[in-house]
Amino acid sequence: KSSTHQFYYKLTKRYWTIKEYSVQPVHDILQNKRLYEFLFERRTQQYIDELKQKKRLQNVRKECFMNTAESFIRDNYEKN
Repeated sequence: KSSTHQFYYKLTKRYWTIKEYSVQPVHDILQNKRLYEFLFERRTQQYIDELKQKKRLQNVRKECFMNTAESFIRDNYEKN
């Protein structure tokens, strides 16, 4: 795989010329872009999982609280 590409461009109206440019910088930028995208997606997924876990914990606490409150009310009602 070559690290230079030829680009054709017009120097004047009649003549075409060839200049070689290194594509390595562009290649590096794209590699970094892919890496950042991968990290961003992974971090996003982590964040989503953390939110789901938080929500599950909240639901467990809520359920526990409701059960405790319900049994407390029932006991109180049965006493009277």
